[in-house]
Amino acid sequence: MLRLLRRRFGLLALVLVAASAPAAPRTEPPPRNLHEAIRRGFYSTDSKPLPGGPERVREFVERGADLEARDADGRTPYLLAASLGDAATMRLLAGRGARRDVTDTNGDTAFDLALAGRRGYALRLLIDEGWPLTSKHRFQFACYKIARAAGWLLPFLIGASFLAGRFLPRFYAHPPAIGRQPSGADQLPTLEPIKCGPCGGSVPLRLHGMRCPSCGTPATAPAEWKKTITLREKTAELLARAERLWERARLVSAAPVRLSLTLLALVLLVLVGIGLFSRLGDSLFAVRLSTAFVGASAFLGGLSLVAALLGYAFYLGEVQSILPVPVAAPAETTTTAQCTTCAGGIEHRGRALSTLCGYCGTENYRAALTGRELGVAHTEKGAAKVSLYEAMRQIVALRDKACTGLATAALVVGGLAVGALLVL
Repeated sequence: MLRLLRRRFGLLALVLVAASAPAAPRTEPPPRNLHEAIRRGFYSTDSKPLPGGPERVREFVERGADLEARDADGRTPYLLAASLGDAATMRLLAGRGARRDVTDTNGDTAFDLALAGRRGYALRLLIDEGWPLTSKHRFQFACYKIARAAGWLLPFLIGASFLAGRFLPRFYAHPPAIGRQPSGADQLPTLEPIKCGPCGGSVPLRLHGMRCPSCGTPATAPAEWKKTITLREKTAELLARAERLWERARLVSAAPVRLSLTLLALVLLVLVGIGLFSRLGDSLFAVRLSTAFVGASAFLGGLSLVAALLGYAFYLGEVQSILPVPVAAPAETTTTAQCTTCAGGIEHRGRALSTLCGYCGTENYRAALTGRELGVAHTEKGAAKVSLYEAMRQIVALRDKACTGLATAALVVGGLAVGALLVL
């Protein structure tokens, strides 16, 4: 056939036949030693073994290959596997007695080589097997665990934040608005103060058990006042509740608490940043797609926690600016006084800061109050015009806004997390 083609078509026919013939398969020669088997059996870019690679490595090991042999860079098979990130081969060699504490020509250990190449699997194997870390690397690994915890916490943080912002306002009572006249009295009928007959002193108004505080003479209120007195006693209960909340709010919104939250947020930001962006943390997060997503979640979770702490510190600062402050702390005694609006008798009991006048409904305070945000001057006429009850209502309104912002922030962070998942 070839002779016929040569006679008829010459050399060109032979060239065409040779070009159309299937090429003989090129076979790669087998590795000559254990180093070459390790190097050719693992794809370090994707951190995964190549087909047949682990089998060839195991074959050399079982045939008694020298586990402490050195290549041109002075690396033993264990060091070479660490530099490639081949954790399975490292585990195999260590199990067959290969030394882990050797160094190459440059003095680099297995940990140094894995860290330089950002081989996360090899690094995690060395750490899990008790590699002696320096103080710097111990700190970076601790930061990595904090960042990882923030990443796993992110879904729960998003869900809890959304639920709290959406449903929390339904679980606490909103205080009703109480109308006030310019003088400070409420909008109920103003009653004429009752004076004691024998001594002429002012008698505090009560529904039952009225008695002159000066001489102890019993007194009675007109029957038609019963409805007004009952309503004012309910208002007095609201004022007492507002005072209890005021004391609690002053404690939790104090400057040391706000400063501690701010410092905690900054420390958390630094720790998560080191856990994510240090060479050790970056290597451990970049081993595969799932851990890369955990790294992205750690970034979002860390920022979310920092923003939550800073936001809460800012919220407490706003609460502190709304709360009035007494000029002097009240003594733990029961004292009598006259209402600043109608001059009717009132009685301050125990350590209560405020008392509601039963005659006109004015809030009376033992000590003058200063209000920073409300801008009320307490020196005029010797009476405070700041209201604890109104301050409580403003704080509840501020809390409602904070809950709305919390739910919105949860949706935004959740959208970013979903976007990161789609991108990765």
